[in-house]
Parts: sequence; structure tokens; C-alpha cells
Amino acid sequence: MNNFLIAINAVIPIFFFILLGILIKHFKLLTSQELARFNRMLFLTFFSIMMFYNTYTMDINHVFRPRLITYCIGILLVIYVLDFIFVCVIEKSNKKRGTMIQAIYRSNFAFMGVLLVANVFGDTGVAITTMMIVFTIPLYNLLG
Repeated sequence: MNNFLIAINAVIPIFFFILLGILIKHFKLLTSQELARFNRMLFLTFFSIMMFYNTYTMDINHVFRPRLITYCIGILLVIYVLDFIFVCVIEKSNKKRGTMIQAIYRSNFAFMGVLLVANVFGDTGVAITTMMIVFTIPLYNLLG
């Protein structure tokens, strides 16, 4: 039961922000153009500031975990290869394959992962997650 409560406490704030976005859109408090600009501002400004702050304030000796980084990169590559094989078998059109492959292996780790880890593990967990993002996002872009 304790694990269930921890999971609920980690997920409820994220659902709150999703619900807030739905309500803003439903009641047309912002236009579609304003929402697009706001999302762009959040991503380019606030998310970047948060990532910089997390990186700047982390204790590299405590956060850097080569085995975890190797494991994460290895699993990501395995998922990519299996994904590639699976999509090539089920999809005959080359035009659709690239999009399908990227949609399967690419995740919202940078956004949702940081929020979940912050809610469950606090600042130390966020620092470790930020270190993982430093390695996974360039790999996502390289594979894409």
C-alpha cells in the first residue's frame, strides 16, 4: 500500500498540470497560437534553465554513474534495434517506416521523467536523471 501511495503522489501533480492545460484549452483562455508560443517558451526557456541549473548545481562525483549510463545506452540501443526489425517486418512502405521507428523508441524521458523523479526522489534523483539526459538525448538525435 505504501508503494501505491508513493506512485499516486508522484503522478497526481503531473495529471494536475495536464488537466490545467485541458481546461485552458477547453475554456479558450488562450488561442491555439498563444498555446503554441507558450509551449515553445516553456521548452526553450524554462526547461533549458531548469536543465542548466540541475547540471550546474550537481555534485558530479555523486551523480556520475558509469554503469547506469552504460546500462541506459545499451537498453536504448537494444530497443532501437528490435524496434527497427519489428517495423521493417510489419510495415512495407519505406515512407512510413522512419516515422514509426522514431515514434516507438523515442520517449518523453526528458519531460515526464524529470517530473516523476523529482516527485519521488527529490533533488538527488533529478540530478541523476539530468546526467542521464545528457547522454540519452544526443543518442536519440543520432538515431533519429
